[in-house]
Amino acid sequence: MRIAQAYGSKNTTIKADVIERYVSTYGRALKEKGLVRSYVDAFAGSGWRDLGGGQSEPGAAIRVLQAEQPLERYVFGDLLRRNIASLQEEVAAITAARESQGLHTPQPDYFVGDAKELVARECAWVTAHPSRRTVMFLDPFGMQVRWATVEQIAATGRCDLWMLVPTGQALIRCMPKKGEAPPEHASAIDEYLGGPSWQSEFYNERAASSVGDLFGQTSKDRELVTANDIARFFIERRLKAVFRGGAHPTGLPLYRRGTEAFRLVFACANPSKAAHGLALRFASEFIRWAQTPR
Repeated sequence: MRIAQAYGSKNTTIKADVIERYVSTYGRALKEKGLVRSYVDAFAGSGWRDLGGGQSEPGAAIRVLQAEQPLERYVFGDLLRRNIASLQEEVAAITAARESQGLHTPQPDYFVGDAKELVARECAWVTAHPSRRTVMFLDPFGMQVRWATVEQIAATGRCDLWMLVPTGQALIRCMPKKGEAPPEHASAIDEYLGGPSWQSEFYNERAASSVGDLFGQTSKDRELVTANDIARFFIERRLKAVFRGGAHPTGLPLYRRGTEAFRLVFACANPSKAAHGLALRFASEFIRWAQTPR
């Protein structure tokens, strides 16, 4: 039975647009190179999004599977078995329809469980043979993806990563506005951003000059951190430090009621100049396309 999940907004459609276009173009560009091309969606969900009023639309997993240029391998993961069951049912109907038209689509591999386990498995798969390449899409609801997982992907040298970062949601809510962050918040941010360097990046130490400070103590200058500050730090200080093929300089900001809620970022692990040059060109093209008013 189809399960249409009630989540997201028009940003969900924009993300799916970008991912579908990138994977299709990626597949076409690498078609004649003798590579085994793979797509991994670690938060695939049920395959459909509930739009309300009895309407629904396909998510990224379904759209990528229906793209003009099929890949050799698809992997869809989700924490909930019922979502994977719904997705399997939808995919079976799609592949049967395509087969009737003479269009072959590989049977996807499904994974029920924690995304970090799936990512670890897929990183091992892509590095097991030099002909393998992967586009990985990480689209969590919040801060479920830890930096250690991102580092695993970067270390493969063979993955292109699209990842949704909650710049204006979970991350900024955990950032302290005054005083120190509660230990549990600081720990969560450390795990997500790969250590405590965000504190010195966002909160400059200065000598306190207030009358109340009699002992020359220092305090933190707590200017409000913006979603753009977080995105810039994540891309420039974190992604570019570990992805040898570089990262798109801005990613795609996604807004909710006029304020940035998320940032869809892109990074390429491949150190080959030809490979990452092509990947970044494609990513730039589709990010620019998504930002063009229609």
